[in-house]
Amino acid sequence: MIAVNQKSVQSSNARTGGGDSEKNRIDAKVHQIVNRLRLVTAPSRQKILLLLATGEQNVGNICEELGNPSQPAVSHQLSLLRHGRLVDCQRRGRNVYYRLTDSGQTVAQAFDRLAKFRA
Repeated sequence: MIAVNQKSVQSSNARTGGGDSEKNRIDAKVHQIVNRLRLVTAPSRQKILLLLATGEQNVGNICEELGNPSQPAVSHQLSLLRHGRLVDCQRRGRNVYYRLTDSGQTVAQAFDRLAKFRA
């Protein structure tokens, strides 16, 4: 049964001239964009990104700047941003400092431009 499925995929690729790989690449790119947009649509994560655009911060400072939400809640949001590769971290002693990655800086700049946009 598996061999039949592989043959059908191969014959499908032959009929389409290998266009499936291009379609799959585009689908993967769209999926990546959608996931990144989902990640940054939460207002709390947007605020964190904009705060980190001003420079490196530790969780305590981020909590203060955001009006003192719970530290575990902020750490969770930072974890999501880190797994999305928008934020990077470095431990120094007892503190962990967070900063934007290149992708995170691009997103923060886009938010800044959108904030200046007037309809």
